[in-house]
Amino acid sequence: MIKRICLQESGFTERVYVDKEEMRLDLCSFHEPDWTGTEINSNGTEVDKDIFTLTFQEICEHGDWSYEKLLEEATS
Repeated sequence: MIKRICLQESGFTERVYVDKEEMRLDLCSFHEPDWTGTEINSNGTEVDKDIFTLTFQEICEHGDWSYEKLLEEATS
């Protein structure tokens, strides 16, 4: 499990996710409305880049997020 940390100190509440992929998808959804990323396609043309293609690290850097890995409690 991992905990989301907002590095902007903008008042976001901390949230715990099952894994990095769950956090990545949530952050992509959060940033999608204001996303303006582009990339160069195989024809050399600049095109819109789908925010959901960003890696975990890329979306964290885009929104100034970090995370803390939580120790899972042992179950008996």
